[in-house]
Amino acid sequence: MKLYQYILASGLLLLGCESIDEKFSIKQINKLHVNAGEDITLSIGKSTKITGYAEDYDGKIVQYKWKENDTELSNEAELIIDSMSEGKHTLIFSVEDNDGNRNSDEIIVSIKSEEEILIETYLDAVNEARSKSRDCRNGRGLLTPTTPLKWDDGIYHAALEHSRDMALSNTYEHEGSGTKSDSTGFRNNSKSNYKTRIAINSEKEWEYTSENIIAGAGTLDKMMKEWLKSPPHCANIMNSNWTHFGMAKYRDDSSKWGIYWTQNFAKKAK
Repeated sequence: MKLYQYILASGLLLLGCESIDEKFSIKQINKLHVNAGEDITLSIGKSTKITGYAEDYDGKIVQYKWKENDTELSNEAELIIDSMSEGKHTLIFSVEDNDGNRNSDEIIVSIKSEEEILIETYLDAVNEARSKSRDCRNGRGLLTPTTPLKWDDGIYHAALEHSRDMALSNTYEHEGSGTKSDSTGFRNNSKSNYKTRIAINSEKEWEYTSENIIAGAGTLDKMMKEWLKSPPHCANIMNSNWTHFGMAKYRDDSSKWGIYWTQNFAKKAK
């Protein structure tokens, strides 16, 4: 035990500090470091290669192993994922060194349909925007972060119908073309609008609905940046009344703008 003296105004204070002994020795620290990597998401039928990392600071690694439950997937640091079923898979990456020490780490591999991944990507983009304070320059000042939206398939199909209609009819407006590609309007011998498209495509009752459209933006990131720079579109995205959402794009390289995006928002009726 080492003893140190500290002179205080109130008197003498003695503090004890135990010297480092064998039980706290660096030898007792686990020197076998393992990292299976980050969790990943793949669409059904897609393949990828993952590589586990391991380092033995006082020796060498003699065994690698990837397993799911009791099934061995690989005895190398690398693992090819190419035939996993839809769902979540917990993979264990374990190693052993020349001293018989073992350590392991795990990752989650999520196998999803392309549509499911697309929905999550769209939702994440919009909810990320809604999660931050934002001045939409619409006269309302700084808007506070608001609640995340839920995806609705009916609203998505309304958005897809309109994106497809704009591309195939070579139009760009909130009103439908009234042609065959404007399914909602054509069946009623009229031109659709976002309210009728949402009403026809969704089985739910909505109190309020709205729509954003944009053409020519090739990527999701560019599209979101353009909408957030526009005061009315930004205000639509940040509107705290909305509870549900759907978004779709349609591409036709022969059309004037090539790519057409539609966002539809709704507040569920009480």
